[in-house]
Amino acid sequence: QSSNAYFSSGFANVARLLESPLLGSFRNYIVPSVSTYSKLASLLHKPSSIWIIPNGVDTTVFYPREKGWLKAKLSLPTNFQIVGFVGRLSVGKGALDALVAVAPLLKRKEKLALVFVGPPSTGKTSGQASAFPHILKFVKRFDLEKQVIFLPPLNDSDLAKAYSDMEVLLLPSSSEGFGLTVLEAAACGTPSVVYHTGSLPEVVKNETTGFIVRFKAIDQLTERVSQILDEKVDADKIRGACVEWANRFSWNAVYSSVMRVYECLVGGQVELAMEP
Repeated sequence: QSSNAYFSSGFANVARLLESPLLGSFRNYIVPSVSTYSKLASLLHKPSSIWIIPNGVDTTVFYPREKGWLKAKLSLPTNFQIVGFVGRLSVGKGALDALVAVAPLLKRKEKLALVFVGPPSTGKTSGQASAFPHILKFVKRFDLEKQVIFLPPLNDSDLAKAYSDMEVLLLPSSSEGFGLTVLEAAACGTPSVVYHTGSLPEVVKNETTGFIVRFKAIDQLTERVSQILDEKVDADKIRGACVEWANRFSWNAVYSSVMRVYECLVGGQVELAMEP
């Protein structure tokens, strides 16, 4: 593990040395969020050459599906509730924070499961430290083996079915360039609870399509997830708002935005689009 950490640290240092010269070699840029725009602008000092176009969600694949697929796959009774985490099980993605936040609810609710969907090893995909060993220790220490479940990455169609069977998606990431999983879940009618970090406040409408809490406020994560599970929010209203919000990020909308940028460049115009 120490050698992996050394490699990750060394790679990050090299990347930082190459970052500015490499980025400065381009004249125009498209980024997916205001958060990414701010980071890029601080490096370039050329904000007028940056366009903000959010990533798209394929709403022909990600839409509300009939409930029951994920529970059947996991052999869970139909009256179980599911909190989901989708992504690399890395420290930076907040996988361990998700478990710590949900653990008190798992102890209180026998018919509740936390399902991790994603690769446990992260070295080849992100260079971030894996949270998987720490998660396993925590699960064993607090006797949560029957309620914490791990799945490998799913294809998009199955992932849409999984999102649709979750009560809530939890993504307490420390830094997120866009947070596509949040919008995929929303397109399936599933709200998210996230930290106020990176671009996540841009893809979650607080108290409308989910909840945004202060970074590292794990007790607030627990409280907000509990609100959704205990139906202290209008489930139908929040699911409808999620689908409506996600539709703004359809690939048709993204395509139109990209074409406008190309038209501006071909016409010799420069403009800054700050809104998705």
